[in-house]
Amino acid sequence: MAFERLTNRVDRVIGVEPVEQFLTATTNGRWQVQEVAYDTRAKQWFDVFGDENRRPGEWGHWTGRGMNWNSMCAECHNTRLRKNYDAATDAYHTTMDEMAVSCGACHASLDAHVAWQKAHPKSKAHDPTLPHPTPARVIGTCGSCHALRGNLTGNFVPGDSFFDHYQPQILSEGQGWYADGQVHGEDYEFASFLSSKMHERGVTCMDCHNPHSLRLNLPGNNLCMRCHNGAFTNAPVINPIEHGHHLAGAGGDQCVGCHMPITVYMQRDKRRDHGFTIPDPLLTKE
Repeated sequence: MAFERLTNRVDRVIGVEPVEQFLTATTNGRWQVQEVAYDTRAKQWFDVFGDENRRPGEWGHWTGRGMNWNSMCAECHNTRLRKNYDAATDAYHTTMDEMAVSCGACHASLDAHVAWQKAHPKSKAHDPTLPHPTPARVIGTCGSCHALRGNLTGNFVPGDSFFDHYQPQILSEGQGWYADGQVHGEDYEFASFLSSKMHERGVTCMDCHNPHSLRLNLPGNNLCMRCHNGAFTNAPVINPIEHGHHLAGAGGDQCVGCHMPITVYMQRDKRRDHGFTIPDPLLTKE
């Protein structure tokens, strides 16, 4: 039996690490995300569906709507994206300001900032044209991409209220959550973080993450102990060794091991739950 070899041209890559995914242009302005992906750390090609045998015609097949870039991926991998979906023709005319996550993805109009920087090229002072990162502004801006949500307006601008533009997915009995409330389906941190004691007591994303380098502000337990060392009245004092019952340096002594468990997505992408939950052995057994 002779087989026809089909070639699908790759025109764009999304993702940096640990997974790069590849886009193919199809009909009606659609871009589809291929099932073949690349692990940038292990330097390996792999199938993002793993052992699943997704078939053409299925919603989740790489040619289906579930893997459509315009509607499923593009908004958070670009800056100021417009899907521009035409229901009458079932076509997309997607546009964007920049084909990447640029400064404008997290900051609103930057014209004044650029002008101030040019006028004060050597200044280390805070640019007064940039608004103060209030907790609501930080969490809303980060949450606009780091949340499983429905987009109600398609017009979120950094600084707007998250809830004026999005309907977040919350804890349910569906496939998105484990029985104890940890995220299962896809680990976008927003809903878990909003339900956490950390958020209740005023912690924001930028207390732990540098938004520009994408790195943690401090390594390992040092990050947690910055608050849990008695410096803050609303954070309990914790001795990591006594609290965790693990030997120092053995791996189990890391706070995140118990309070931010990992789930693996797309076969290679390890992500931590941000509910900062307390492990319950009885619930785990049940």
